[in-house]
Amino acid sequence: VTVSVLYCGKAQARPRAAYASSVTSACESATPEAQTPRSFLKTRAPPSCDRRRDRKPRASQLKSPRPGTMAFLRTAVAMLALLAAVAMAKQQQHHGEKEAAAGSNMPSLGEGATSFLLVAIPAIGFAFGMYWWQLAAEVSIDPAKMGGRNSFLTTEVMRNVQTISMRVSDGATAFLFAEYKYMFVFIAGFGSLLYFMLGTSMASPTSGEKPVDAPWVNAFLSLVAFVMGAGTSVVAGWIGMRIAVFCNSRTAVRATEGADEGDSGAGFAAAFEMAFRGGITMGFCLTCLGIFSLFATVKLCQGYFGTSQEMAPQLYECVAAFGLG
Repeated sequence: VTVSVLYCGKAQARPRAAYASSVTSACESATPEAQTPRSFLKTRAPPSCDRRRDRKPRASQLKSPRPGTMAFLRTAVAMLALLAAVAMAKQQQHHGEKEAAAGSNMPSLGEGATSFLLVAIPAIGFAFGMYWWQLAAEVSIDPAKMGGRNSFLTTEVMRNVQTISMRVSDGATAFLFAEYKYMFVFIAGFGSLLYFMLGTSMASPTSGEKPVDAPWVNAFLSLVAFVMGAGTSVVAGWIGMRIAVFCNSRTAVRATEGADEGDSGAGFAAAFEMAFRGGITMGFCLTCLGIFSLFATVKLCQGYFGTSQEMAPQLYECVAAFGLG
């Protein structure tokens, strides 16, 4: 979160108007021969500097960054780091003698501070991802709004873009539901096998293995962790597919920016920006979803095992099934 916040802050620090001013300066210093397009080019001739100087900047160039949002995210990250440092120092001071007696010098967070961080950090990361999704959603594919924006985005073209986007979305949804049918069958079959194999093995421990008080309860908690992991995978796949389909058509629309002026670089930059916003949204949302689901699985198993160090090995043996899911 910290690296992304700092990167996005630097990326928004230089407005696009600076690029327009640099182009204008270059045009003013250019010779008349350099300003005249070559007549023998068969492709669309680049605009003259007079035309580029006189045209109005696009809305995307005039859009100012949102310093308030970035300042809030930086403040939130700094507060979390400060809270972690204070909690570690307080925990080390409070349990210093106990840790020294146990032969451990590693500071640890308290239960409350750990739970707070494992909930607050994914929440902030998810909010950060949704912020970039909101920016991506500002690009519309509605023919009434985008038709006639430039010579490429005619009303007919935008109708086709909207139709293709809807068909891609319907196809992606059909694919996901077909995939989920097979996944649910596998989850049910493998989960049942996992439950009976773990219960049987823990009920009859071999020599050298520590017996378990309630082997079938441990097996059931492992099954719950497995289902939680599988459910997280299903939700992550759904979110990832929705974001990818959502940004697909909008990336194509943004790629036409600057086409009328012969500025192909503006189209590349706008398309990359849209794709990058979709990637940020997907990455942060899926990562934070995984962290929060794993934390919820640990807390669910702690409801039975408790927080004692003696039961920690059994607790995390059950939680390990989350990775199988």
